Amino acid sequence: MRWNRLQGSSVLCCLSLCGWLWAAPAAHALELRTVAQDSEPKYLIEGASVRGICPDILRAIERLEPDLHFTGYGKRYSFPYIESALSKGMIDVFCGMLRRPEREVYAMFIEPPLYASRHKLMARAEDTVVVNDLDDLVALTPNNLIISTNGTAFPTMLRHRGLTVDDTSSDNRVNVRKLIGGRGRFFYNTDMVLNHLQKHHPDRDKLRVLPHPMVEEVQYLALGKSLPPNVAQQLERALRKLKDQGELDRIFRYYAEQ
Repeated sequence: MRWNRLQGSSVLCCLSLCGWLWAAPAAHALELRTVAQDSEPKYLIEGASVRGICPDILRAIERLEPDLHFTGYGKRYSFPYIESALSKGMIDVFCGMLRRPEREVYAMFIEPPLYASRHKLMARAEDTVVVNDLDDLVALTPNNLIISTNGTAFPTMLRHRGLTVDDTSSDNRVNVRKLIGGRGRFFYNTDMVLNHLQKHHPDRDKLRVLPHPMVEEVQYLALGKSLPPNVAQQLERALRKLKDQGELDRIFRYYAEQ
């Protein structure tokens, strides 16, 4: 393994998470185009500082495979744009995508998964409703209008269960404002996203994240199908090392707790 003379995965993770270790690309590194999603803490972009679950994972891959270099994840895009860009070959890689049959037409999903995400509900703090699972959510009809994020897989899945969904916005901050304003009873997203939004919202006391997960799924590193097989093998090898070393889990836990 090539570690740029730094010994030990825990040291690497700590330095990366503190935001001041940047892996320098090799002189002739292959550039892999990617982008950031407008989703925190998956991607945290504050001026020139770019960090978060996926930026840290990509840098960890670069340290293990220094002839690979990811570019473009300093700018956020909506998820519909990201799907389109990957399908059209405008980007080579995207970090943090759910595996779906329709996406496997244009993308490869390599093992191991990056992290697990649990779908949960956010409600207004004064709403004492208890929702243990999707069946409970359906049983609340018609008093269960759900706000969800445009371009994600959530609205389609919820509609398949017969639920009414407002997915007119791809901006999670806008969706929280809609919830507070009474334009829906619930906001449906992953626990990581909802917890981060509540913690950093000025009206956090008006919100609560319900405890019971509706669904649990895993996120993958998705590759465009034009990527050479040897590059896909390099990426898979690096991810397996990071998983075996506990690095993927440490990166996820660090940001999930913020």
